[in-house]
Amino acid sequence: MHLVQGDLTDPAGPGAIWREALGRIGRIDVLVNNAGAWIASPIEDSPGDDITWDTGWDVNLTLNL
Repeated sequence: MHLVQGDLTDPAGPGAIWREALGRIGRIDVLVNNAGAWIASPIEDSPGDDITWDTGWDVNLTLNL
């Protein structure tokens, strides 16, 4: 088993992950598409911190690749 990590908030991230995986082993037999993130947001931050909320929402629930 090989683990490949990348930044899915970067539009180039999915392609880079795929190329790295292929470069390591030459072919893909099984893919586990598992993306998730926990983004710290201290209670002192403004409840209107849309960037933190939107990034977490996008990565965990609505990421369209």
